[in-house]
Amino acid sequence: MKKTLVWTLASTIAAVFMFVFLQQYFAFNYFYEEQFRMFCFSADYAMPLLAEPAGAVEYASSFIIQFFVHNYVGAAVAAALWLASTAALRRLCLRLYGGRDLWLAYLLPAMPLVWAEASASYHLEATVAFLLVVVVLAGYVGIRRCSLRWALAVPMVWLTFHLTGSSALLMAVAIAVIEIQLTPWRKALPFAVAIMAIAVAAPLAAFYSGFSDKPLADLLSPSLYYQMLAPDTTAVWAAWALLVAVIAIGWVVRRAPAMQAKAAIAVAAVLQIIAASTVFVYGAKHYNDAGEYAVKEFDHYANTQQWDRLLASPRLRASQNTFHACYMNLALARSGMLVNRLTTTPQNGIQGLWLQWNKQMQVSALLSDVAYTMGNVALAQNLAFEAMTGCERGINPRMLLRLVKTNIIYGAYPVAEKYIKLLQHTYAYRSSADYYAQFLFDDSKVDADSELGNLRRCLSRLDGLTNIGMAPDDLIDIMRSNTSFRPAFEYYIAFCLLSGDLATLSLMLDEFVGAPALSPMPRPCQEAVLMMHEANPEQARAYGVDDSVMEQFQQFRALARQRRSNPSAAQQLRFNFGNTYWYYYLSRQ
Repeated sequence: MKKTLVWTLASTIAAVFMFVFLQQYFAFNYFYEEQFRMFCFSADYAMPLLAEPAGAVEYASSFIIQFFVHNYVGAAVAAALWLASTAALRRLCLRLYGGRDLWLAYLLPAMPLVWAEASASYHLEATVAFLLVVVVLAGYVGIRRCSLRWALAVPMVWLTFHLTGSSALLMAVAIAVIEIQLTPWRKALPFAVAIMAIAVAAPLAAFYSGFSDKPLADLLSPSLYYQMLAPDTTAVWAAWALLVAVIAIGWVVRRAPAMQAKAAIAVAAVLQIIAASTVFVYGAKHYNDAGEYAVKEFDHYANTQQWDRLLASPRLRASQNTFHACYMNLALARSGMLVNRLTTTPQNGIQGLWLQWNKQMQVSALLSDVAYTMGNVALAQNLAFEAMTGCERGINPRMLLRLVKTNIIYGAYPVAEKYIKLLQHTYAYRSSADYYAQFLFDDSKVDADSELGNLRRCLSRLDGLTNIGMAPDDLIDIMRSNTSFRPAFEYYIAFCLLSGDLATLSLMLDEFVGAPALSPMPRPCQEAVLMMHEANPEQARAYGVDDSVMEQFQQFRALARQRRSNPSAAQQLRFNFGNTYWYYYLSRQ
């Protein structure tokens, strides 16, 4: 009893530590994973899954993952599954070890699966299946009568195959190792061979009978629990091997003399600590790639519109990475500060405004966000489709919500209604679906909405055709359609300023002078205008340049003329005017 209480306390502390660690360093992995599932509370969703091999574990995993939309849930679930696996494994091993405890050994097998959850290609099904196998095995060894265990082994393996897929092979191997320990080997060996053959027969029967449409290689290996194009199964193989090893060492532990000497106890403890620490440190570093994790963080902030947090992230490397720069500029645009902070933030050229499309899901989703912010509804819709096409299951609830909004804006209400009905069967997106349902077949309500109506007014000069490479050029038609839509003007001005194309900027200002979206004119734009019209201050003032900007420009020009002959003037120029467009333009020359 005392030993059980100590174990309970120690394992709980370990699980709390695991939760804190995962929440601190892995939290955005769980937010990201949530987007690639869309669990629906409907029989149409459940029945096809539950009828096929491994469908039950996929159904259970999808049910769990939908709650990852909330903070702390992902880390709590990962820690809880790990703790449950260790508790079941301890129960299993106490029977095999003759009551002796190897505490840290129980923590190891499920640990690679915790780290694998950081990979976007890994499926939580592997973790859930592993837990189910360990729980069933813990119950199996509790059956004292050999004949009853053997009678139950065959239906257990076949049922496990239907519920979890290839994890049934792990169960068969584990049962074989267990029986070799619990019964005389001459009697156990034929049974061990038979149970493994039966386990292999299950996927073969499912495949060749047409009961499952999954590839046979997936039904026979851990690749079932990964994306088809990226099946790095190392973590699952490691977990399976560790589980079998922990079970197998029961043969040694049962036959070893009682460890009464303090030295022997200390050596065993040290070896366990080294093993646990090695798996912990290596897995945490290997699977949680820093570059991918940063993108997942930005993606979450963009999805939840936490623009201030995105801009304040210490992982943001806008000057070194165009992907980061695109996220940063999206956040600035959504905050109404894109042009005003253009020269005070680290930029990466016009690629930081509009990435080159490479058909990857992450790029398509980001560009859909940018296009929607620009007011390019058709392109936002097209890229949302592209993002969903790049998803393993062909659906992304976040992008599906984008399709709801774009179709409402276009007045394609039957299409939007179809998507809304799908989202109304979900947990995390039901409230949003219900909100947008009020706009169906009601043009006046759409027109009056600050978001949807404003974007609908951006359509009048557009033909509905999309060209991903021409997104910056489409801005001019959006601006002509809705002269009050400031994000389109901000992106257009930003493209001109970062490329140094002041002639195009001048033509735009000539056409849209006095437009509501240009009042007040962003300061870097005023600085550019003054450069173009420094000989005609009245013309610059007519565009909206403030007198304070004109005065500062005179100081800048005086220092700029001295910089070649006076090194201190060059330093003073950078110190006083380094955050102006004048200095940015001068440094490009």
